Amino acid sequence: MSKIIFVVAISIVLLGFLAESSYSQQVTADLEKEITLNFSSPSTRNLTLTNKLNESLNFVVTINGEPPKSMFYSNNIFVQPNSTTNFLVTFSPEDIGRYNFEFSLVELRNSLINLSLPVKVWVQHPDKYILKDFTSSVEGNQVTASLTLKPHDSLDTEIKFDIFDLGGKVVKSSKVSKQLSKEEKVEQSIEVSDLPTGKYKLSASITGTNLKKETEFDIGLSRNVKEEKKVTKGLLYDEVKITLYNYGNLIENDYKVYEEIGKTQLVTLVTNASDIINTGDKRRYEFTIEKIRPGEVATIVYRFETWQYLMTTVVIIIIVVVVVATSVMMYGKPRIKKKFAKRSRGQYSVIIEVKNSKISDIKDVVVRDIVQPLLKVNKNETLGLAPHIRESQVGTELVWKVGNLKKGESRVLHYTLDSLIHAESTKLTFATLTYVTSRNRKNQTRSNELTLQ
Repeated sequence: MSKIIFVVAISIVLLGFLAESSYSQQVTADLEKEITLNFSSPSTRNLTLTNKLNESLNFVVTINGEPPKSMFYSNNIFVQPNSTTNFLVTFSPEDIGRYNFEFSLVELRNSLINLSLPVKVWVQHPDKYILKDFTSSVEGNQVTASLTLKPHDSLDTEIKFDIFDLGGKVVKSSKVSKQLSKEEKVEQSIEVSDLPTGKYKLSASITGTNLKKETEFDIGLSRNVKEEKKVTKGLLYDEVKITLYNYGNLIENDYKVYEEIGKTQLVTLVTNASDIINTGDKRRYEFTIEKIRPGEVATIVYRFETWQYLMTTVVIIIIVVVVVATSVMMYGKPRIKKKFAKRSRGQYSVIIEVKNSKISDIKDVVVRDIVQPLLKVNKNETLGLAPHIRESQVGTELVWKVGNLKKGESRVLHYTLDSLIHAESTKLTFATLTYVTSRNRKNQTRSNELTLQ
């Protein structure tokens, strides 16, 4: 059943397509596809319809797209069987430019009979432009001209603005160049700070044409000083720059600027202050500019000194570097520590701890310790690595050849002493540690001293 429905649907579509193709050969329409018109000059064109069918046709006419303003045509067109009829399309252009649109014709009783006529219309102007609104406004020492214009095509355009005094003399001029392809508002500001007060005429004209628009404006007395403040951060100081722009048309005499700054802030005045007033925890700095003429710029500069904070930071960094360097020196070389334990009256155990705290291995490690003559080394009680013992008149020397020590590796050396006299305390000198680094440099360090009690 579904196959039958599908076949019927396809058949209907094909019949409709064939019918429409047949109608397109028997019913035709013709209209000029590209039309050039002159602005404000009425013009007519013929829309020709040919009906080769044996029946009359009644079409409804609609427009798709943007046609030019004031285009007149009939919304309904009736065509007799086997005949050709001409219908007028009238243009009365009220604007200029390029327009693309389409006439759509559909038969009232049979929508399969439909026609489409694309049209391009160019409405040109002998001066190439239409000048529309032209206004002027005055603010401070500037007059702003605003001109709305439209070209009849995409054109490179130069607009000239002139200011005339009451005698008709050009006292100011300015030009704007740009490419225009549609209606656009063009604005231009002209400085008039050097012009005296009074009435003036402002004109706008298009170079290469005779088009011109004019308007009038007044220049009155105007005070208009604008301040701009900018802070530039630096290593030793932050610089504050106040820029004063005189946009008015009057000379500003003894113009004053006030700045309030905390008393704790160290300030250097690049521009001298005319007065400094203490108010609570702040100081009020008064700066006086002797004269700012119309259009001139004046500046005030002062600095917040920050070098003291930098010095504090430097001192802190130096302290940190010293601490780190000391730590590196302390822990960047092998350590040797000497301590003792009292076994009985007059007898002591001496312990020497050796540790490689360097970041690399060391070799040829040798430990030397000297015991004064009033103490006797017990040769039979040396735990761990046995020392080489040598006696002399200055005392007994003990030498341990430890060999190599890896990074972080440690050794504990031990020997026993007997005191030959009865004393409250006996002092032992420091032990020495010699070694060779990974760069084959021979170094030495020593332990603490001991007091046997």
